[in-house]
Amino acid sequence: MRRELSDLEQKLMAQEPIKLPPNPMWEVFKRFGRDESTSGLVNVGFTALASPFLRGKNDGLLAAVGPVVEKVGLFYWYFKDAIEVYKTTPRKDRKNIMKYFGKAFYDGLPTLAEDLLVHDPIYATLLYTGLKTNPTTPTWMLSSLSFVLAVVAASAIEVGVKEGMYKGYKKKMKKAGFGFEDYLESRFFIRKDKDPMVVLEAIKDEFDLGDIGTWTYSDRYVNDEIPDFNGRGSYMRLRKRVNNSDDNDIMQSAQIVFRQTRQIGKREVAAHNYFLCKKEKLYTTFDGDMPLSIDDVDDEVVREKLELAHKGNWFHQKFGKMEHGTSYRDVLFERSYAKDEHLLASADSVRAQRPFNVIELKARTDVALLKEAMRYVMIEFPVLPTTYGKLAIANMNGNC
Repeated sequence: MRRELSDLEQKLMAQEPIKLPPNPMWEVFKRFGRDESTSGLVNVGFTALASPFLRGKNDGLLAAVGPVVEKVGLFYWYFKDAIEVYKTTPRKDRKNIMKYFGKAFYDGLPTLAEDLLVHDPIYATLLYTGLKTNPTTPTWMLSSLSFVLAVVAASAIEVGVKEGMYKGYKKKMKKAGFGFEDYLESRFFIRKDKDPMVVLEAIKDEFDLGDIGTWTYSDRYVNDEIPDFNGRGSYMRLRKRVNNSDDNDIMQSAQIVFRQTRQIGKREVAAHNYFLCKKEKLYTTFDGDMPLSIDDVDDEVVREKLELAHKGNWFHQKFGKMEHGTSYRDVLFERSYAKDEHLLASADSVRAQRPFNVIELKARTDVALLKEAMRYVMIEFPVLPTTYGKLAIANMNGNC
Protein backbone atom coordinates (compact mmCIF):
# COMPACT_ATOMS: atom_id res chain seq x y z
CA MET A 1 0.00 0.00 0.00
CA ARG A 2 1.37 3.36 -0.96
CA ARG A 3 2.14 5.54 2.04
CA GLU A 4 0.94 9.10 2.37
CA LEU A 5 3.48 11.85 1.96
CA SER A 6 4.08 14.06 4.98
CA ASP A 7 3.39 17.79 4.70
CA LEU A 8 7.11 18.51 4.44
CA GLU A 9 7.63 15.86 1.77
CA GLN A 10 4.77 17.38 -0.22
CA LYS A 11 6.38 20.81 0.09
CA LEU A 12 9.74 19.45 -1.00
CA MET A 13 8.15 17.78 -4.00
CA ALA A 14 6.24 20.96 -4.85
CA GLN A 15 9.44 23.01 -4.63
CA GLU A 16 11.26 20.38 -6.71
CA PRO A 17 13.70 18.64 -4.34
CA ILE A 18 16.54 18.88 -6.85
CA LYS A 19 17.61 22.38 -7.80
CA LEU A 20 20.59 22.65 -10.13
CA PRO A 21 22.32 25.96 -10.84
CA PRO A 22 21.97 27.20 -14.41
CA ASN A 23 24.91 27.12 -16.76
CA PRO A 24 26.92 30.26 -15.93
CA MET A 25 27.78 30.94 -19.57
CA TRP A 26 24.12 30.73 -20.58
CA GLU A 27 23.02 32.93 -17.66
CA VAL A 28 25.55 35.62 -18.56
CA PHE A 29 24.63 35.38 -22.22
CA LYS A 30 20.92 35.82 -21.41
CA ARG A 31 21.46 38.79 -19.12
CA PHE A 32 24.12 40.48 -21.21
CA GLY A 33 22.37 39.57 -24.45
CA ARG A 34 19.10 41.05 -23.23
CA ASP A 35 20.74 44.31 -22.21
CA GLU A 36 22.83 44.51 -25.33
CA SER A 37 19.95 43.64 -27.65
CA THR A 38 18.10 46.80 -26.63
CA SER A 39 21.14 48.96 -27.11
CA GLY A 40 21.96 46.92 -30.20
CA LEU A 41 18.76 48.05 -31.90
CA VAL A 42 19.93 51.61 -31.39
CA ASN A 43 23.43 50.68 -32.52
CA VAL A 44 22.48 48.87 -35.73
CA GLY A 45 19.79 51.39 -36.62
CA PHE A 46 22.03 54.39 -36.14
CA THR A 47 24.90 52.68 -38.02
CA ALA A 48 22.60 51.96 -40.96
CA LEU A 49 21.42 55.57 -40.97
CA ALA A 50 24.97 56.90 -40.85
CA SER A 51 26.28 54.50 -43.49
CA PRO A 52 25.37 56.60 -46.58
CA PHE A 53 27.30 59.53 -45.15
CA LEU A 54 30.38 57.74 -43.74
CA ARG A 55 30.95 54.44 -45.55
CA GLY A 56 34.03 54.58 -47.74
CA LYS A 57 34.82 58.04 -46.42
CA ASN A 58 35.46 57.31 -42.76
CA ASP A 59 34.96 53.62 -41.95
CA GLY A 60 36.72 54.04 -38.59
CA LEU A 61 34.16 56.60 -37.45
CA LEU A 62 31.32 54.47 -38.81
CA ALA A 63 32.54 51.45 -36.77
CA ALA A 64 32.79 53.57 -33.61
CA VAL A 65 29.58 55.61 -33.78
CA GLY A 66 27.25 52.73 -32.93
CA PRO A 67 28.87 51.84 -29.60
CA VAL A 68 28.62 55.48 -28.54
CA VAL A 69 24.93 56.05 -29.18
CA GLU A 70 23.82 52.57 -28.02
CA LYS A 71 24.32 53.51 -24.36
CA VAL A 72 20.90 55.16 -24.50
CA GLY A 73 19.27 51.73 -24.46
CA LEU A 74 21.72 49.90 -22.20
CA PHE A 75 19.91 50.59 -18.94
CA TYR A 76 16.39 50.27 -20.34
CA TRP A 77 15.42 47.00 -18.61
CA TYR A 78 16.83 48.02 -15.26
CA PHE A 79 14.94 51.29 -15.12
CA LYS A 80 11.82 49.59 -16.43
CA ASP A 81 12.01 47.05 -13.57
CA ALA A 82 12.68 49.83 -11.06
CA ILE A 83 9.54 51.70 -12.11
CA GLU A 84 7.50 48.49 -11.88
CA VAL A 85 8.77 47.80 -8.36
CA TYR A 86 8.05 51.39 -7.36
CA LYS A 87 4.50 51.24 -8.71
CA THR A 88 3.67 47.88 -7.13
CA THR A 89 5.11 48.70 -3.69
CA PRO A 90 2.42 49.76 -1.18
CA ARG A 91 2.51 53.49 -0.54
CA LYS A 92 3.33 53.06 3.14
CA ASP A 93 6.44 51.01 2.23
CA ARG A 94 7.42 52.99 -0.84
CA LYS A 95 10.77 54.81 -0.75
CA ASN A 96 11.89 57.82 -2.75
CA ILE A 97 11.94 56.86 -6.42
CA MET A 98 15.60 57.87 -6.66
CA LYS A 99 16.43 54.94 -4.38
CA TYR A 100 14.91 52.59 -6.95
CA PHE A 101 16.72 54.35 -9.79
CA GLY A 102 19.97 54.14 -7.81
CA LYS A 103 19.54 50.38 -7.49
CA ALA A 104 18.70 50.13 -11.20
CA PHE A 105 21.88 52.01 -12.07
CA TYR A 106 23.88 49.77 -9.74
CA ASP A 107 22.38 46.60 -11.26
CA GLY A 108 23.24 47.82 -14.75
CA LEU A 109 26.85 48.73 -13.98
CA PRO A 110 28.29 45.26 -14.74
CA THR A 111 26.73 45.40 -18.21
CA LEU A 112 28.00 48.93 -18.78
CA ALA A 113 31.54 48.01 -17.73
CA GLU A 114 31.49 44.88 -19.87
CA ASP A 115 30.06 46.82 -22.78
CA LEU A 116 32.77 49.51 -22.62
CA LEU A 117 35.75 47.30 -21.86
CA VAL A 118 34.96 44.16 -23.84
CA HIS A 119 31.98 44.28 -26.17
CA ASP A 120 32.65 47.64 -27.83
CA PRO A 121 36.31 46.96 -28.76
CA ILE A 122 35.44 43.51 -30.13
CA TYR A 123 32.40 44.83 -32.02
CA ALA A 124 34.27 47.77 -33.51
CA THR A 125 37.20 45.56 -34.56
CA LEU A 126 34.94 42.96 -36.19
CA LEU A 127 32.84 45.56 -37.99
CA TYR A 128 35.85 47.52 -39.20
CA THR A 129 37.45 44.32 -40.49
CA GLY A 130 34.20 43.32 -42.19
CA LEU A 131 33.82 46.70 -43.85
CA LYS A 132 37.33 46.49 -45.26
CA THR A 133 37.29 42.83 -46.36
CA ASN A 134 33.66 42.62 -47.55
CA PRO A 135 32.85 46.01 -49.12
CA THR A 136 29.80 44.68 -50.97
CA THR A 137 28.08 43.19 -47.90
CA PRO A 138 25.28 45.40 -46.50
CA THR A 139 26.38 47.39 -43.48
CA TRP A 140 23.40 46.33 -41.36
CA MET A 141 24.31 42.65 -41.90
CA LEU A 142 27.95 43.18 -40.93
CA SER A 143 26.87 45.23 -37.93
CA SER A 144 24.40 42.59 -36.72
CA LEU A 145 26.85 39.71 -37.10
CA SER A 146 29.63 41.64 -35.38
CA PHE A 147 27.26 42.55 -32.56
CA VAL A 148 26.20 38.93 -31.86
CA LEU A 149 29.75 37.57 -32.03
CA ALA A 150 30.89 40.28 -29.64
CA VAL A 151 28.13 39.35 -27.15
CA VAL A 152 29.24 35.69 -27.20
CA ALA A 153 32.88 36.64 -26.73
CA ALA A 154 32.08 39.10 -23.93
CA SER A 155 29.96 36.49 -22.11
CA ALA A 156 32.78 33.94 -22.24
CA ILE A 157 35.25 36.52 -20.95
CA GLU A 158 32.92 37.48 -18.07
CA VAL A 159 32.66 33.86 -16.94
CA GLY A 160 36.45 33.58 -17.04
CA VAL A 161 36.90 36.82 -15.10
CA LYS A 162 34.43 35.71 -12.42
CA GLU A 163 36.31 32.44 -12.03
CA GLY A 164 39.51 34.42 -11.55
CA MET A 165 37.77 36.68 -9.02
CA TYR A 166 36.59 33.64 -7.07
CA LYS A 167 40.11 32.23 -6.86
CA GLY A 168 41.35 35.67 -5.83
CA TYR A 169 38.66 35.92 -3.14
CA LYS A 170 39.68 32.58 -1.64
CA LYS A 171 43.35 33.57 -1.74
CA LYS A 172 42.61 36.87 -0.02
CA MET A 173 40.59 35.17 2.74
CA LYS A 174 43.31 32.56 3.30
CA LYS A 175 45.87 35.35 3.57
CA ALA A 176 43.68 36.93 6.26
CA GLY A 177 43.97 33.74 8.31
CA PHE A 178 40.91 31.77 7.19
CA GLY A 179 41.24 28.02 6.81
CA PHE A 180 39.93 26.18 3.76
CA GLU A 181 38.43 22.77 3.08
CA ASP A 182 36.45 21.26 0.25
CA TYR A 183 34.50 18.06 -0.21
CA LEU A 184 31.64 16.43 -2.10
CA GLU A 185 28.26 15.95 -0.47
CA SER A 186 24.92 14.33 -1.17
CA ARG A 187 21.79 14.75 0.94
CA PHE A 188 18.61 12.68 1.37
CA PHE A 189 15.42 13.59 3.20
CA ILE A 190 14.16 10.60 5.18
CA ARG A 191 10.54 10.14 6.16
CA LYS A 192 9.74 10.82 9.79
CA ASP A 193 8.48 7.30 10.60
CA LYS A 194 11.84 5.76 9.61
CA ASP A 195 14.56 5.60 12.27
CA PRO A 196 17.59 7.43 10.79
CA MET A 197 19.92 5.36 12.98
CA VAL A 198 18.80 2.21 11.18
CA VAL A 199 19.89 3.80 7.90
CA LEU A 200 23.21 4.96 9.36
CA GLU A 201 23.97 1.54 10.86
CA ALA A 202 23.29 -0.10 7.49
CA ILE A 203 25.59 2.32 5.65
CA LYS A 204 28.28 1.80 8.30
CA ASP A 205 28.14 -1.98 7.87
CA GLU A 206 27.93 -1.87 4.07
CA PHE A 207 31.00 0.35 3.68
CA ASP A 208 32.91 -0.85 6.75
CA LEU A 209 33.02 2.57 8.41
CA GLY A 210 34.25 3.30 11.93
CA ASP A 211 32.27 3.45 15.17
CA ILE A 212 29.34 5.84 15.40
CA GLY A 213 29.89 9.13 17.20
CA THR A 214 27.51 12.00 17.94
CA TRP A 215 27.84 15.77 17.92
CA THR A 216 25.40 18.55 18.71
CA TYR A 217 25.43 21.48 16.29
CA SER A 218 24.17 25.02 16.81
CA ASP A 219 24.18 26.91 13.50
CA ARG A 220 23.32 30.58 13.19
CA TYR A 221 22.91 31.62 9.55
CA VAL A 222 23.57 35.23 8.57
CA ASN A 223 21.79 37.01 5.77
CA ASP A 224 24.62 38.06 3.48
CA GLU A 225 25.55 39.73 0.21
CA ILE A 226 28.40 37.42 -0.78
CA PRO A 227 28.99 37.70 -4.55
CA ASP A 228 27.68 34.95 -6.78
CA PHE A 229 30.62 33.35 -8.57
CA ASN A 230 29.42 31.50 -11.67
CA GLY A 231 26.42 29.79 -10.11
CA ARG A 232 28.00 28.95 -6.77
CA GLY A 233 25.40 29.42 -4.07
CA SER A 234 26.81 30.79 -0.83
CA TYR A 235 25.93 31.39 2.79
CA MET A 236 27.56 32.50 6.03
CA ARG A 237 27.02 30.91 9.41
CA LEU A 238 28.32 30.90 12.96
CA ARG A 239 28.68 27.26 14.08
CA LYS A 240 29.21 25.66 17.48
CA ARG A 241 29.84 21.90 17.57
CA VAL A 242 29.97 19.89 20.80
CA ASN A 243 31.04 16.27 21.15
CA ASN A 244 28.23 14.49 23.01
CA SER A 245 30.65 12.11 24.71
CA ASP A 246 33.08 14.84 25.76
CA ASP A 247 31.72 18.29 26.67
CA ASN A 248 35.22 19.74 26.48
CA ASP A 249 35.56 18.77 22.82
CA ILE A 250 34.10 21.90 21.24
CA MET A 251 34.66 23.60 17.91
CA GLN A 252 33.44 27.15 17.32
CA SER A 253 33.75 28.80 13.94
CA ALA A 254 32.50 31.31 11.42
CA GLN A 255 32.11 29.84 7.95
CA ILE A 256 31.59 31.18 4.45
CA VAL A 257 30.43 28.27 2.33
CA PHE A 258 30.21 28.08 -1.45
CA ARG A 259 28.20 25.23 -2.92
CA GLN A 260 27.80 24.10 -6.51
CA THR A 261 25.38 21.28 -7.31
CA ARG A 262 25.67 19.06 -10.35
CA GLN A 263 24.36 15.80 -11.73
CA ILE A 264 26.76 12.93 -12.31
CA GLY A 265 26.34 9.98 -14.64
CA LYS A 266 23.55 11.71 -16.56
CA ARG A 267 24.60 10.04 -19.83
CA GLU A 268 24.26 6.60 -18.31
CA VAL A 269 21.04 4.58 -18.37
CA ALA A 270 20.26 3.99 -14.69
CA ALA A 271 17.33 3.50 -12.35
CA HIS A 272 18.37 6.52 -10.28
CA ASN A 273 19.77 9.97 -10.84
CA TYR A 274 22.77 11.12 -8.84
CA PHE A 275 23.14 14.67 -7.60
CA LEU A 276 26.05 15.88 -5.56
CA CYS A 277 27.21 19.20 -4.24
CA LYS A 278 30.78 20.43 -4.20
CA LYS A 279 31.31 22.49 -1.06
CA GLU A 280 34.20 24.87 -0.52
CA LYS A 281 34.39 26.27 2.97
CA LEU A 282 36.36 29.24 4.28
CA TYR A 283 36.39 29.23 8.07
CA THR A 284 37.94 30.74 11.15
CA THR A 285 37.76 29.30 14.67
CA PHE A 286 37.04 30.96 18.01
CA ASP A 287 38.20 30.31 21.55
CA GLY A 288 36.32 31.43 24.63
CA ASP A 289 32.71 32.51 24.38
CA MET A 290 30.92 31.78 21.11
CA PRO A 291 30.05 35.03 19.30
CA LEU A 292 26.33 35.32 18.67
CA SER A 293 26.71 37.87 15.89
CA ILE A 294 29.37 39.26 13.57
CA ASP A 295 29.68 42.29 15.85
CA ASP A 296 30.72 40.00 18.74
CA VAL A 297 33.81 38.69 16.91
CA ASP A 298 36.86 39.95 18.82
CA ASP A 299 39.48 39.64 16.08
CA GLU A 300 39.29 42.93 14.15
CA VAL A 301 40.66 41.53 10.88
CA VAL A 302 38.29 38.57 10.93
CA ARG A 303 35.34 40.78 11.86
CA GLU A 304 36.06 43.17 8.99
CA LYS A 305 36.26 40.29 6.50
CA LEU A 306 32.96 38.86 7.72
CA GLU A 307 31.29 42.29 7.65
CA LEU A 308 32.53 42.91 4.11
CA ALA A 309 31.18 39.53 2.96
CA HIS A 310 27.89 40.24 4.71
CA LYS A 311 27.33 43.84 3.62
CA GLY A 312 29.32 44.17 0.42
CA ASN A 313 31.43 47.22 -0.41
CA TRP A 314 30.40 50.84 0.18
CA PHE A 315 28.90 51.26 -3.28
CA HIS A 316 26.82 48.12 -2.84
CA GLN A 317 25.57 49.33 0.53
CA LYS A 318 24.69 52.71 -0.98
CA PHE A 319 22.94 51.55 -4.14
CA GLY A 320 22.70 47.77 -4.26
CA LYS A 321 20.25 46.94 -1.48
CA MET A 322 16.84 48.29 -0.64
CA GLU A 323 17.08 47.24 3.02
CA HIS A 324 19.87 47.28 5.55
CA GLY A 325 20.39 45.38 8.78
CA THR A 326 21.37 41.89 9.80
CA SER A 327 19.05 38.99 10.46
CA TYR A 328 19.88 35.54 11.76
CA ARG A 329 18.26 32.13 11.49
CA ASP A 330 19.10 29.34 13.93
CA VAL A 331 19.21 25.64 13.05
CA LEU A 332 19.94 23.14 15.83
CA PHE A 333 20.57 19.49 15.12
CA GLU A 334 22.20 16.35 16.43
CA ARG A 335 24.53 14.49 14.10
CA SER A 336 25.32 10.81 14.41
CA TYR A 337 28.10 9.82 12.05
CA ALA A 338 30.40 7.04 10.96
CA LYS A 339 33.43 7.51 8.75
CA ASP A 340 36.73 6.30 7.42
CA GLU A 341 39.40 8.21 5.51
CA HIS A 342 37.36 8.20 2.29
CA LEU A 343 33.65 8.42 3.21
CA LEU A 344 31.53 9.97 5.95
CA ALA A 345 27.86 9.13 6.50
CA SER A 346 25.67 11.01 8.95
CA ALA A 347 22.12 11.00 10.24
CA ASP A 348 21.14 14.56 11.15
CA SER A 349 18.09 15.09 13.34
CA VAL A 350 17.00 18.72 13.29
CA ARG A 351 15.59 19.74 16.67
CA ALA A 352 12.69 22.06 16.13
CA GLN A 353 8.96 22.43 16.70
CA ARG A 354 8.57 20.29 13.58
CA PRO A 355 11.64 18.02 13.59
CA PHE A 356 12.92 16.26 10.51
CA ASN A 357 15.82 13.97 9.58
CA VAL A 358 18.29 13.94 6.72
CA ILE A 359 20.99 11.51 5.67
CA GLU A 360 24.21 13.03 4.37
CA LEU A 361 27.10 11.39 2.55
CA LYS A 362 30.46 13.13 2.17
CA ALA A 363 33.65 12.28 0.33
CA ARG A 364 36.78 14.29 -0.27
CA THR A 365 37.42 13.53 -3.92
CA ASP A 366 36.17 10.00 -4.69
CA VAL A 367 33.12 10.57 -6.90
CA ALA A 368 32.80 6.86 -7.71
CA LEU A 369 32.66 5.90 -4.02
CA LEU A 370 30.12 8.62 -3.27
CA LYS A 371 27.97 7.47 -6.17
CA GLU A 372 28.14 3.89 -4.91
CA ALA A 373 26.98 5.02 -1.46
CA MET A 374 24.20 7.13 -2.97
CA ARG A 375 23.00 4.17 -5.02
CA TYR A 376 22.93 1.96 -1.92
CA VAL A 377 20.88 4.48 0.08
CA MET A 378 18.37 5.06 -2.73
CA ILE A 379 17.85 1.33 -3.37
CA GLU A 380 17.62 0.20 0.24
CA PHE A 381 15.66 2.99 1.95
CA PRO A 382 12.62 5.24 1.45
CA VAL A 383 14.51 8.49 0.94
CA LEU A 384 14.01 11.60 -1.16
CA PRO A 385 17.22 12.99 -2.73
CA THR A 386 17.38 16.75 -2.31
CA THR A 387 19.80 19.59 -2.91
CA TYR A 388 18.17 21.82 -0.27
CA GLY A 389 20.15 22.53 2.89
CA LYS A 390 18.81 22.23 6.42
CA LEU A 391 17.97 25.94 6.64
CA ALA A 392 15.90 25.82 3.45
CA ILE A 393 14.09 22.67 4.61
CA ALA A 394 13.47 24.21 8.04
CA ASN A 395 12.00 27.30 6.38
CA MET A 396 9.65 25.07 4.35
CA ASN A 397 8.71 23.29 7.55
CA GLY A 398 7.76 26.50 9.35
CA ASN A 399 10.64 26.31 11.82
CA CYS A 400 12.35 29.62 10.95
